[in-house]
This record gives sequence, structure tokens and C-alpha cells, in this order.
Amino acid sequence: MNFLPGTQLLTTTDAVVGVSGKPVRVFSAAVLSDGTASTVVLRNGTTTGGDAYIELDGVINKLSTPFNSLHGVLFPNGCFADTDAHSVGGYVSFTMEL
Repeated sequence: MNFLPGTQLLTTTDAVVGVSGKPVRVFSAAVLSDGTASTVVLRNGTTTGGDAYIELDGVINKLSTPFNSLHGVLFPNGCFADTDAHSVGGYVSFTMEL
């Protein structure tokens, strides 16, 4: 199996991580909050309706405790970052499973 590594920055809008609908393995992620605590949910699929696999809870004006996994978490139907209005940045490190 081939893998395509990547790191994607999170912004204030919901976004697909990697290629929409393709299997993604997430190894690390974190979110930066504004003056209010924030939450980003990484969902299996391509929309906010996908199952929640990882939740990142941000602290006011700080980077959340990073999620780290040695073997990664597989999102078989793609990964969708569901952000809230108080998320001002962050990252997701992943591989696309081709």
C-alpha cells in the first residue's frame, strides 16, 4: 500500500483533510483558540454529519493539548474538520492511504 504524507493547517472554516472521501490516517492534530474556548471535531466522512472520531478542545488564547498517535487513527471514508467560530488555527498531520 502506498502512502502520501501531509500536514494541513486548520482555519476558521470547516474543511476536508487531504482528498475528499479517500482514506486518511491522522497522527497528530491541535487547535488554536481565540478569546473564547473552541472545539474542532475530526469526523469520518466528508461533512459535519460524519461520525466524530477525535475532538480537540482549545483553551482561551492557547493551542490545545496536541492529539498524538504512534499508529494513527484511520478515517476510512475521509476526514472532515468540523470547526467552531472560536477556532483561529491549528494543524492536522496525516497520511493519505492510496
